[in-house]
This record gives sequence, C-alpha cells and structure tokens, in this order.
Amino acid sequence: MKKTALVLTLIIILAATLRLFALSTADPLGDEVLYSFRAIGPMDFDTAALQTTPLEWFDPDIPVWTNLSFHDHPPLVFLIQHFFLRLFGENNFAFRLPSVLFGVASVYLIYLLSRRLFTSRAAPLFAAALLAVTINQVFISRTGLQESIVIFFILFTLFFIQCASPDNPRFFYAAGAALGLGLLSKYTAAIAAIIGLFYLLSSNCPAFKNRHLWGGLLLAVLLFSPVIFYNLKLYQSVGHFDFQISYILGQRPEVWASAPGKEEIGTLSNRLSAFLPTLIGSNSPLLLLLAAASLFTLRRRHALIYISLASLILLYLFIGPTVRFLTMLTPFLILPAAAFFDFIILRAPSLTRLFYFSTAIFLILAAELAFTANTLFPPRPFGQSRLTYAPLVVAETSRWGYNQLDSYLTAELANRFPARVFDSRYQFISNRQDDSLAAARAASFSPYAALIIYDDSLWNVSQLWILDRRQIYHGWPTIKIEDFLAATSENGPDYFRRSGFTNFYFILPSPDIPLKNLPTETGVSFASRLSLAGLSPLVISSPSATPAFSVFKWTAAQINI
Repeated sequence: MKKTALVLTLIIILAATLRLFALSTADPLGDEVLYSFRAIGPMDFDTAALQTTPLEWFDPDIPVWTNLSFHDHPPLVFLIQHFFLRLFGENNFAFRLPSVLFGVASVYLIYLLSRRLFTSRAAPLFAAALLAVTINQVFISRTGLQESIVIFFILFTLFFIQCASPDNPRFFYAAGAALGLGLLSKYTAAIAAIIGLFYLLSSNCPAFKNRHLWGGLLLAVLLFSPVIFYNLKLYQSVGHFDFQISYILGQRPEVWASAPGKEEIGTLSNRLSAFLPTLIGSNSPLLLLLAAASLFTLRRRHALIYISLASLILLYLFIGPTVRFLTMLTPFLILPAAAFFDFIILRAPSLTRLFYFSTAIFLILAAELAFTANTLFPPRPFGQSRLTYAPLVVAETSRWGYNQLDSYLTAELANRFPARVFDSRYQFISNRQDDSLAAARAASFSPYAALIIYDDSLWNVSQLWILDRRQIYHGWPTIKIEDFLAATSENGPDYFRRSGFTNFYFILPSPDIPLKNLPTETGVSFASRLSLAGLSPLVISSPSATPAFSVFKWTAAQINI
C-alpha cells in the first residue's frame, strides 16, 4: 500500500506540473475570455451586441433574481473563477487555475473509479497516469473553459453511483450532490445522470425502489434550483428561457440574433463527418489506438465504461464534436486501456512477462508525455502533425503577442486610476466603475488622464479581455480610431485635450497575428501621421520574436492630432 500511495503521489505531482507549467503563456484567444470577463464582476455582460443579457434589458431596475444565473450558462464556474480572480488579480493564471485544480483532482478520481472497476492494483495507477499526461486532458485543464470542472463532476457522480450500488445506498446522496454541482457548472453535466440511469438499469440493481436514490435526485434538484427559478422568472418576464434551453426548445428570441457555438454545429451529417477528424486532431494516435484495441477486454462488470462511451458519442451527435466537448470523452477512452492492462497483468504470472509488459506501459506513458509536451510548450511543435503533436490543440494554445500587449498596459496603468471616464450607456456599468474608482482612491493611486485609441481589427475576445475589461470594470477610456477621428473632425483637433486628456496611446496590430480583420486603412494612415509627427512606436513582439503590435504613446503637449 505504501508503494501504491507513493506512485499515486508522484502521478498527482506530474499532473499538477504539466498543468501549472507556463500556465499564463497562451494568449486569451478563445471562449475562456467570455467566462473570465464576466467572472470578474461577476456580471452577466460581455459587450455582445447580437446576444444581449437581462442586465441590459432591465437596466437600471434590474431584478434581484438575475443574480441567480447567467443568460447562457449556470453560475458555478463564474463564481469559482471570480474567487480566484479576486485572490490573484485579473490575469490568465487566475482564471485558468480552477481548471488546473479540478483537472488534477480528476486524475485522483479516475484512480478511485478504476479501483472499483478493475481487480489489479496497478490498473488504477495506469489509468491515473494516462489521464495525468494525455494531451486532451492537460490542454483542457490549462484553459478557463468549463469542461475541466464538468469532467470532475461527471467522474465524481459516477464514482458515487458505483459506491452506492448495491451495498451502500447512502452514497446516492453524494452522487446527487455531485450531479447538482455539475449541472450548476454546465448543462452538459446532465450526461452523468443519463449514464448513471442506464448503468443502474443494466446492473439489475433494485436502486429504483430505494429511497436514498430518490433522495439523491432531490438533492441534485435542490442544488440546481437557483437556475430553475432563474429560468421561470425569465420566462415570466420576457417569454423565453435562457439561451441554452430556449435553443433546445426551438425558441428564437430577437434579443439573441446571434447564436455563437450553435451556428457552427451544422447538420447531423456534418457532425458525423467531423467526429473522427476532430478526435484524431485533438488526441495522440497512441491513445486512440490503445483505446480501440482495448475495447475487446471489456466485460459485463465494465458496463459503466461502454455505457459512458455510447452516451457521450450520442451527445456529440446533438451538440457537435468540438475539441472542448471531446475532452469529456477522454477519461472513458483511458478506462478501456486500463481494463486491458488489468486483463494482461492478471494473466502474466511469469516475472519475465510482467517485466516486458511493465516496460511497454512505461514507454506508452513516456511517449504520451512527449506528445503532450511537444504540443503545448515549444513556440512551434516539432515533427509531423497528428504524429508528434495535436494540431487542433496547438491552434487553441497559440502565443501571438496579445499577452505581451496586456502586460504592457498593466505596467503603464499600474497604481493609477482614470482621471477622466467616458459616460456609460448602462447604470450597472457606471456603478462598477464608481466602485473601482473609489477603491483606487482608497489605495492612494494617482489620477492619470489617459485615452487608449485602437484599430478595430483586434481579435474580438482578446479586445474584450485587454481593452474592454479595463474600460467596463475600471473606467479606462478606450475608443476606436474611427470614432476618435470623427470626434476631432467634428469638434476640433484639440477636442480630447480640452476634455481633459493629457496622455494618449494608439494600438495598431500587425497583420501577421490572429485578427478580426486586416488592420484598417484608417488605422494604418493614422500611424503614418504619428510617425511623420516624429513619434516612434514601441514594437511589442510575441514570445517567438514576431512583431505583434505597434504602440504609439504621446502627450497633449507633444503633438495635437
């Protein structure tokens, strides 16, 4: 037992190291920003003009019930991220750290679940080690997305269902609590209930006559009740449910003219055709081959594994097989591999055979670790796509220089607060800015009359995190170059100086980084005017030394543009 504990501890340390190492380096380019931005408040608003929220509809008389959930997702992940953002500040590390912690906890959970599924002591350790190092799970545990937390609660729910059936029915309460918390994290956690239902049916378990099972389900409903109440009040107020439920029910309210994530799902044939390419592009070939080859070793006592696989694959036919969704499948690809390990080790009495088999397992884990490290950590991965790295994961973890722009602005605005603030369209935003200004004054920060001008080609979510976050939560004035020039054309070239601004920044991105569109002609022309006026830009480069942004900085006393 001491050896097992030592090996498991080393596996947990390895899992934590892979998930924590250089955690902040990937740029904020994906959907994680849409959660972390709102988690700062927490506040259900992210500037999306085509997908407005109840805060905008009801402002300034916002009902109290709007605090119970968010218009597109349940609240738990936002609240967890809010805690870590308050603790560590508004940065990539803080909003990604919860995923790390839940990802590491999932490694321990798959060990516990495997102990109930397999006979040998080594098979659970192999399952934990493989989950610790496989690319799909390391990747999702290093982003601020919800899936790492959802995977944890799915495994937690299934573990307690295993514990409860048939000898310890009181564990159904723990399963219900895990399910309820999973649903509070994301609706897709409901797959745990479906898996659990079919597992209990397949095992001929008399659980459906057991009051503890129904008590556990009641506990899940009670934990999820804030979201239920939120949806009832939303329907009562505006005639439809939240974004996800209204989409499932075929409601298409005008306030949600855009349906990000839904528009890309496509037809059933699109989803079917996308499944294998996405699975192959986001996993190592070794894991996929090992999982496929191991399926024949599954027995009736492994019903939980193949029910989980079948349920998740059917779910993907409904929601689409995106990279982030497929991460929920990975633990159930690893369990068949562990079942194969269990099958072999129990039939290998010879020490020589056991030695060769153990060596093969070590090489498998080493190869998986190398594949993961090569995908995530070098500026550019080595070797051949899909063979030595996962191309779809590389695309999700790029480093183009947005982090460096964020760091530059953080240094420029440190220990300062905006001396001038633009009027806000919404009262709830004005209230947030007032709170931020009051806190800055209480901390003896210095007033700074800065205006940040930017070319409107920045990647949408990166702009949300780097610029809109500073304006909406802290009051720092930011303005598109077209709006800046329109204001000076209408009111005179010294309009902003007369308005009290003394320090100016203009941000122009390079066309070689991910952008919403190419840098605008207006932005490029304005940069030329600044250069002709004698200003030299600061060039901000990516970690690979590729120029990413040109930032012009000047004072009202220097030039009057």
